Amino acid sequence: MIVKNAEGIEEIKTRLDSISGELNDLEDEIASLTQALTDMKDDFAAIETQVDPLQEKTADLEFKLKEEVGKLSSRIGDLERDRAAEVIEVNEENWMKWQEMAGGRVFGDFALQVSIKQVEGSPAYYGILFRYQDAANYYQFWVSDDGYYGLAVSEAGEWNVLIEMNHSKAIEPGDWNRLDLIASGSSLSLYVNGVLLDDIEDNTFREGKVAVSAETGVDQYHMKVLFDGFAIDRLE
Repeated sequence: MIVKNAEGIEEIKTRLDSISGELNDLEDEIASLTQALTDMKDDFAAIETQVDPLQEKTADLEFKLKEEVGKLSSRIGDLERDRAAEVIEVNEENWMKWQEMAGGRVFGDFALQVSIKQVEGSPAYYGILFRYQDAANYYQFWVSDDGYYGLAVSEAGEWNVLIEMNHSKAIEPGDWNRLDLIASGSSLSLYVNGVLLDDIEDNTFREGKVAVSAETGVDQYHMKVLFDGFAIDRLE
């Protein structure tokens, strides 16, 4: 009986040793898998350190691409606008040309707007003739492409400056400038790009035609302007 018990104990020991060996093998396998997972995490971390800068660079490139596309679209729009605009070109020194607007109708009190852009020549003058009677009698509201503006009246060919040449940051050199003019009785208000430049009182003329003008100065032999968006409304 004692022998049988001894044999049983030995069998149990042998089985325990076998299980212990299997556990050791399993621990080794778990350790190996754990190391593999650690290595994978390190690999993923390394990949992430490379991916983040790439994502930032991609986002930056996408932003720059959209910005350039926007600029190109704007440039195309500008070119299409320039192509569709009306033109006044002057090829003589100290000379003015104008284009009569609104079908030559006579206006007394009115609100007028027009957009003008100088595209050729050194900074010269462009603007609006209003309450125009004839070539010797009219008002002239003008701006220059280097940022100046003024107002004058010609009466029987005599030139009278009402607003001396002033500079305004509202005027955009080399770009479209919207000129607005409100004439109500003797009150004359001048605007560029929505900014009030000046307003004065003058009774020389109370009505007349309107025109868009372009003018070279002394030692200037060429200039060219484009204009569009002309609109005029009578004031009650």
